[in-house]
Amino acid sequence: MRYAPQKLNFLKKIPFWFFTSQGNSPRSLGRSSDGRRLFCCCGVTINDYLKNLFFRNLLHSLFIFHFYLILVLSVRQSLPTYSRLTQKADLTRLIQTLMHVPRFHWILIEDSLQKTALVTKLLQKSGLTFTHLNKKNTALKYTKDLQTRNTALNWIRDNVNNETDGVLYFMDDDNTYGLKLFQEMRKTKLASAWPVGLVGGLKYEGPVLCKNGRVVTWRVVWAPKRTIPIDMAGFAVSTALVRQFPKVVFVDKRELESLFLEGLGITRDTIEAQGNNCTEVNVWHTQTVKTKADLEKIATEKGTELNPLIEV
Repeated sequence: MRYAPQKLNFLKKIPFWFFTSQGNSPRSLGRSSDGRRLFCCCGVTINDYLKNLFFRNLLHSLFIFHFYLILVLSVRQSLPTYSRLTQKADLTRLIQTLMHVPRFHWILIEDSLQKTALVTKLLQKSGLTFTHLNKKNTALKYTKDLQTRNTALNWIRDNVNNETDGVLYFMDDDNTYGLKLFQEMRKTKLASAWPVGLVGGLKYEGPVLCKNGRVVTWRVVWAPKRTIPIDMAGFAVSTALVRQFPKVVFVDKRELESLFLEGLGITRDTIEAQGNNCTEVNVWHTQTVKTKADLEKIATEKGTELNPLIEV
């Protein structure tokens, strides 16, 4: 996450990424005049880029990214039952999505007393930039992963500074994420919101009518009078804002998302509208069906030849 920006004055006039012929990996070229990070990737020279309409359109459609992303995932413990047999499959699917997302740091926190070998190996093989933590959640009335999410907040406050600030987003391992979601959340200044699909007993929930970058109408049925009636998958916040309020954490309440944003000073009037002005759903609350391996015991009894040690 740390980098040493070079002082290149001409970058102040360039508001987006460009390609360079020097090397095959991204490197920082400093910041633009508004403080946003600029990176470059291999491909063609700057002059080639300026002359090439394809790359110009590509940059405008895909790479007008603003801030670095910090993505947080709380992983429930894989118990010696069949209830979490899908853990590797869920994480593999999510990792394959994140392979297409540039410039982010992934904080993955296991709900366990120690880091598991399965998750450790997956992360090491992924090639992603990550921090692997663990924190055992305790049984609470409303929230299953309170301590793991708050551990992420503590990590951010301890490790992020003015030079490495970005946008914070909390993920779920069985949600489905469109790549455009990550593009849009980078524009977040303080806190932003967008519609979420298949949640709250609805086909979609959240902001649905927005004007001038602000939310006018919220489509919610459950607890519509919350300060901000929103799902965990439907908002992102600035890490600078999180660091500005060091005592704000998630609490064991059904409206924990709203209370968290309220503690950061965010209201319905100040939250920023994303999701193509609240007209698109780019994240869905899909849920992995509980696996029923009912015949596994019969197969196990047939001996070692039928049961080699294969990680699933």
